[in-house]
Formats: sequence, C-alpha cells, structure tokens
Amino acid sequence: MARFAFYEKAGERRVVREGRNHNAFLFTSFWLIAKGLWLEAAGVFVFICFVALPLVPAAPLAAMGLLVLPGIYLWLEGQNMVAHRLERRGWALVALVEATTQEGAEIAYQMRSLQTQSAGSTAVRPPHAAGSAATPPPLPNAARPKMQGNKRGPAPFGLEGL
Repeated sequence: MARFAFYEKAGERRVVREGRNHNAFLFTSFWLIAKGLWLEAAGVFVFICFVALPLVPAAPLAAMGLLVLPGIYLWLEGQNMVAHRLERRGWALVALVEATTQEGAEIAYQMRSLQTQSAGSTAVRPPHAAGSAATPPPLPNAARPKMQGNKRGPAPFGLEGL
C-alpha cells in the first residue's frame, strides 16, 4: 500500500504520494521543472555541466555514474522535496492516508472528513480555514505522536484495527 499526504490551503487540496518516484529518476530535470522545483533543477544542471560532463573524456564510466546520481537521489527523495515545497509555501498537512491508489486515498479522506463533520469535531481550526466547513481540521502539533526509540507511532488512517 502507498501512503498519501493531503495538504490544504485556502480551500484548495493537493495530494502527494510518499515513497519512490520512477519518473523523477528517468526524467530528472524535466520532472523538477514540472513540479516547480526551479532551484533544484538549476542545481542539477550545474552539476551535470560542470562536474559530470567534463569527466567524460578522461573517465567515461565515472562520468556515467555521476550523471545517474541526481536521478537516484530524486527517485528516493523527490516526493519529499515536493512536500517540503508545499509546506514552505503555506500549505498545511491535514491527513495521511494509506491506500493502493490515489483515488482510494481520496475516497478514504472524504469518508474521514464526513465522519469528522458528523461527529462535531472540537479540534481548533487554523485562522486561514476558519470559515471553511468542507475541510477537515488539521492535525494539531500536540496530537502528533512523538517518535521514541524504535517505535513507529500509531498506524496510519484506515489501519487502526489491523
């Protein structure tokens, strides 16, 4: 199962799938530009032009290895970079949902928000979402579990009974 993070800002919602991204590995620079990570795309361009390509005549195998490094890094951490970009721009993390597909995660998220509304949640809403009745309350910092030792914390939404 994949894990999806839901971000909200001013009535809009974005979904970011956590984990590896094969498109980020295959189309490194284009993927960064498409996700709006301009500074990171410029860094990859500078790395390729001034570090990896000058090595091609002297050590072609080493240059090929260096050319693949940004793709491997983005394959592993690209989705986290997108999530951090949203957080820097003021988007609030409101839910983490585990599902097999993005559509399944959105359905589970909608069910959770309906349950929260019908139960009359007492959670405090942030000022930017005070007038929005259709959005579920964000997770307050005090309610987030503290990681201790080797424990992974509570199960993601939908897996509490397993």
